[in-house]
Amino acid sequence: MTTHLQRLLEQYVETVATRRVVVSAEANSPLPGLLAELFPTQARFLLVADCNTLDVAGCQVADLLGAAGQSVERLILETDSRESKIHPDENRVDRVAQCLTDDRVVPVAVGSGTLNDIV
Repeated sequence: MTTHLQRLLEQYVETVATRRVVVSAEANSPLPGLLAELFPTQARFLLVADCNTLDVAGCQVADLLGAAGQSVERLILETDSRESKIHPDENRVDRVAQCLTDDRVVPVAVGSGTLNDIV
């Protein structure tokens, strides 16, 4: 499947932002190498998670990046009193944007859907 998907993405390299897709129960393991390959001049990575994704994968991702010598900051988005889960909104997008003060800061969403939308 990965080879087929890669061939499809290569056809649209100028229009599709996705450069790598990893489908695996151990998808976090190759992340430091993939990020180093895709962003060789990064200053640091901004890990964006919510309380759930931080527990499920965020801490592991931060540990893997740190062990690989990559600088990592965490931004944990929380629900407010009117929400049962995170929703994309202007305030959350602004919080992420405020952390991207340098062109060499790369945001990494831990999770999918809403967190990816925000990042």
